[in-house]
Amino acid sequence: MDKDKKLSNATPKHIALAIISWLVCFSAAHATGQAKICAQRVAFNSSDYTQEYEYGPIIVPERAVFEWAGHSFAGPEDIRDTLHMASDPESERTWPSIPIAEEKRRHELTQEDTAPRHPLTTIITLKEATLTYSHPCALVPVSLFVTNDWGEEGKTINPDNIIVYQADGVWGNDHILTEEGTPKSFEANVQSGNINAIITRPVTEYFPAYSKEMQSGK
Repeated sequence: MDKDKKLSNATPKHIALAIISWLVCFSAAHATGQAKICAQRVAFNSSDYTQEYEYGPIIVPERAVFEWAGHSFAGPEDIRDTLHMASDPESERTWPSIPIAEEKRRHELTQEDTAPRHPLTTIITLKEATLTYSHPCALVPVSLFVTNDWGEEGKTINPDNIIVYQADGVWGNDHILTEEGTPKSFEANVQSGNINAIITRPVTEYFPAYSKEMQSGK
């Protein structure tokens, strides 16, 4: 009865404030950008995929840095669609089982990706993720990674299942660590280019990373 009395005594103003408060909390919870991170599956040789877990589950640390890596043709697990690539290196076509028009489009995108005119866009993870053979992907919160020494400009990144980002290292001690201080499973796969990501929720927040060495002119 006391609860019913409280509800019946609530004024429209109180109800409106409660709704606004809930909306603010809901929006804040969904304001952080998000990326889908995956270990790349190598289709040519299944044993290659198993070797990605030579050091156990792949631990993608918090503050892992991912650089823009161009267009993906089959998602972050197989960015170049190796599943449909020609097994014969002398083949006239790269992807013989797909329409010629689509293959032409892919070749044009590949040339576009290697052109120097693309601005460097980088994201950084805000939470650790674990990738396994049975669950090679994970959703993690991310922010834009902006540095003074790379000359990057932060901008909103919208969800896109075609543009892929590739793990480059972990931000720490004012620089990107690729070996020292990173999990062995992560290090080995970064060197092989096996950890990729796509944006699944708009990335608007910035993670400013200013190098002390660059600031001091060293």
